[in-house]
Amino acid sequence: MTTQTFPSVRANARPPVPRRAAPARGLAANFGTAILVLVAAACAPVPDDDQGPPGAVAVTNATIIDGLGGAPITDGVVIAAGDRIVAVGPAAEVTVPDGATIVDAAGGAVMPGLADMHVHMVGGWDGVSTEMLGYRRYLNALLHAGVTTVFDAGNVLPFIQQIQAEIEAGRLPGPRVYMAGPLVDGPVPIWPPSGLKVARIRVGDRLKSYRAA
Repeated sequence: MTTQTFPSVRANARPPVPRRAAPARGLAANFGTAILVLVAAACAPVPDDDQGPPGAVAVTNATIIDGLGGAPITDGVVIAAGDRIVAVGPAAEVTVPDGATIVDAAGGAVMPGLADMHVHMVGGWDGVSTEMLGYRRYLNALLHAGVTTVFDAGNVLPFIQQIQAEIEAGRLPGPRVYMAGPLVDGPVPIWPPSGLKVARIRVGDRLKSYRAA
């Protein structure tokens, strides 16, 4: 059994009330929904063969905020197996499986991941491979701030699609990415490189129309 301490977690204080242990309803959708569990899993060592299910994590001594409007669960436990959260509740009502990696939350908060619904992860115009190292730091900062979902409200489409594909393939740590699509500019573009590309297309179209006439 491996024990870790994760001190840098926070909670919004509310008067605690007793809660019964249950399969994680609001939290159950995905392993990445709980901030502390997400980071703990990334930091946890690979279990030995005799430690039980690979990747099993038990977050103990936690203040659990489930996002459903109720009061926090004090001295709570979150159990994750594989990529699923399988149990959430008070320590007295949740059994920690044998061989699990134990993460001591030290009274800090475990809560659903935050969603930032307006970001612009703007990349380069002449290819995106050189941008990836910089965006590793940016995406890592989002995760450490507790953001597990983002909505890109307009971007260079090939760039954000590559970011999304790298994250979904597990090659790039980052939040789940949704996107609105390409940027829509005005008659005087605020994005000069894109304006230049549009101008070239318009010149070509006008030349074609003149030749056709």
